[in-house]
Amino acid sequence: MGFRGTEDLGGGLAASFWLEAPISNDDGQQGIATFARRSTVSLSGGFGEVRLGREPVGWFR
Repeated sequence: MGFRGTEDLGGGLAASFWLEAPISNDDGQQGIATFARRSTVSLSGGFGEVRLGREPVGWFR
């Protein structure tokens, strides 16, 4: 399960968030409370993107 969003801050800047949690097929409980798969916030603009948080290994672009 995941949530993503972006907000235009004006002046070419944007703030974003990305939250992902695994859900088990058995009971639907695994990881939802902690967003264990990915949880990041970022600021982007003409300089590129600055991202903070937890991102799984191998997902860097």
